[in-house]
Amino acid sequence: MEQGNRTFLPNLVDPQVLADMVDGKVEKYITVSPLASIDNTLQGRAGSTITVPYYGHIGDAVVVAEGEPIPVQKLTTSTKSYEIHKIGNGVTLTDEAVLSGYGRPIDQAAMQLAQSFAQKIDEDAMDELLKADRHFLASTAFKYDSLVDGIDVFQEERNSAKVAFVNPAQVKGIRKDSQFISADKYGASNNLVMYGEMGMVANTRIVPSARVKKNDEFYYPVDSSASGAKVIVASGASTGQVNLADVEAKAIGGYEPKVGDYVANVAANTYWINPIVKLSSEDEVEYGIPAITIYQKRGLIIEPARDAEHKQTHYFADKHCVVALTNADNVVLLYTPV
Repeated sequence: MEQGNRTFLPNLVDPQVLADMVDGKVEKYITVSPLASIDNTLQGRAGSTITVPYYGHIGDAVVVAEGEPIPVQKLTTSTKSYEIHKIGNGVTLTDEAVLSGYGRPIDQAAMQLAQSFAQKIDEDAMDELLKADRHFLASTAFKYDSLVDGIDVFQEERNSAKVAFVNPAQVKGIRKDSQFISADKYGASNNLVMYGEMGMVANTRIVPSARVKKNDEFYYPVDSSASGAKVIVASGASTGQVNLADVEAKAIGGYEPKVGDYVANVAANTYWINPIVKLSSEDEVEYGIPAITIYQKRGLIIEPARDAEHKQTHYFADKHCVVALTNADNVVLLYTPV
């Protein structure tokens, strides 16, 4: 038999084919895909940092009396820099597993690698969503009423489609809400959009995620008559007061505290933080910019390493990318009591 006609193990698992299998599945498994865009413009370009523009709010329009000037606001912009990082994982396939094909080991390896990359991207995406500066503190657990109050923060002309992420611990209460529509009752006119979607409330798709977290301790502005209100002082706080530096370190919702303001303190782990996000396919998504963008510097690559002593091959996968919050206007963080 000629040497060229013999079959060797590396011929049975082509790393490029395996990489294509994994890459093709990653986006499928990314929960945030409908909320995000994937940007490949960094590929083939020098540098490892992406700078993302970030526009500030100009505030609400106001009533203008006849003959009075219309106020002019300055459109402010800032930028955020994100460092491209490498994410990776690997699998090992023994010769016996590949040659026997029992349990479709190659397909299993591709699926699990894809899921591991998707889970990492989802984790990064949730961290980015939690940087949004529009917050709403609900007085009741997650249900129709509290969700609608959170949606109203968007001040939409019409109620566009959205997704809300909830912790699995919140699922039981949501299912019992009279306004909840289970995904299995959607009907032909309304298909699943989100991976893991359980149903809808108020035109908002509900997706359970263990990445939904409880709050850290924080301060927020209140009226002086509010229960537990404290006045901010420069330093040396006494009863009924709080130091400016302490509030600055724990303020939420883009609030910029100053001396003389009244604030209330919320203890850690008393609220779930449920991101409500506009779906990127909606016409009302501002200027086509989605809440989340996944910047890819280099697509997924798989490299093999042969372990002849144990008759197995290691397959190392990596991807160079970063997840960024690119449109905070499409996000409201709904705080619901635990």
